[in-house]
Amino acid sequence: MFNQSEIINALTKVLESKTFSKSTTTNVLLKLLVESTIEGHTITAYTVGLELFGKRYDPKKSDVNIRVNISHLRKRLKRYYEEEGVYDPIVISIKPGQYNTTFSAREEKKNNSRKRKKIVGFIFSFVVFTAVAFFLLKPSNKVWKPMFDNGFETTLYLGDVFGYSGSTIFNNTGWHRDSKINSVEAFLEHTKKNPERFESLIPSEFSYIVFENAFNIKPFTQFFTKNNYDFSIRPISNFKTRSIKDRNTIYAGPLFTQSSFNELFNDFSYNVSLEVKKEESNHYSFNYTNEEGENKIIKINSRDSEGEYAIASGFNGPNNSRHYIFFSNHGMGLTSVIEYFTDIDSVQEFSDAYLSASNEFIAIFFVKGKDRTSLSMELVFFDDNK
Repeated sequence: MFNQSEIINALTKVLESKTFSKSTTTNVLLKLLVESTIEGHTITAYTVGLELFGKRYDPKKSDVNIRVNISHLRKRLKRYYEEEGVYDPIVISIKPGQYNTTFSAREEKKNNSRKRKKIVGFIFSFVVFTAVAFFLLKPSNKVWKPMFDNGFETTLYLGDVFGYSGSTIFNNTGWHRDSKINSVEAFLEHTKKNPERFESLIPSEFSYIVFENAFNIKPFTQFFTKNNYDFSIRPISNFKTRSIKDRNTIYAGPLFTQSSFNELFNDFSYNVSLEVKKEESNHYSFNYTNEEGENKIIKINSRDSEGEYAIASGFNGPNNSRHYIFFSNHGMGLTSVIEYFTDIDSVQEFSDAYLSASNEFIAIFFVKGKDRTSLSMELVFFDDNK
């Protein structure tokens, strides 16, 4: 339908747009896929991996990262053609599950009658697509299917910040925050060591919600709405362990402030443990035994400004309840794993690749990005909790 020159011109316009201009990895990936398609080359995860990572490419560790990049590219193309490229005559797209690009002509809107027909057709297609997605996604996706099907109510718990009340430097009473004091128990332990300040400090009756929670609520809301699934939202300070018997829970927040879900993780996990006691190096340890019987440790809160570890896990609880825990000590890792597990393509691929024998999982990703942008994810550990 289009000659090579027309396609290259369409590609150049996309790459030079504002939508793509600041995304180096996405630009390289789109250029590779388009040029390989028009040259008739077979595109695989292996060829993409070699182009993006070179000698650092490891199929076992990098393929999940490739799928994430393809998903991000697909979304960026969609945004481009809805905004800057709304009048482009050639539309470049990537079908789910494929690497080859397709090139289609944008239809011109000649009259109101044709416009009405397109609107009706769009509505019909949307209804059909939504119905298909609703009935096909739920049965095959073993990450979320146990929660969708068990009939329990679901609560998303978000990390809030513990604080205490006391005098301020202006001789008023105010709310205070200390990153090393994250519970009433820790506060009381501190005051025992510093009795001279006990009379002026008391645990606060309220807490604060971390700003990054706003970024984490959105992908959950969008994903569950697409699946016609309802859920409530509560701060972690409202969580009671006994509630896991009659409801599903999701925790998304930092590791170091939430002892309740740290303990829940270790109660559910058979093969690995999460050590929450701080070490001299101010790290938290994820401990496991490898296939050779050797004890291994992963330091969770990396101090590398360009990367950090994030944990995603799903467990079956009492009475067929379902529980998910997403841990990271900083916003970059947490936001990335939440987006990954609430994206239709990536969560389906994760389910197909890793959940054939069990619907329970513990996955550790290393998330990195320069200046906490252009994020990429690498799966560094997986356990099926069997």
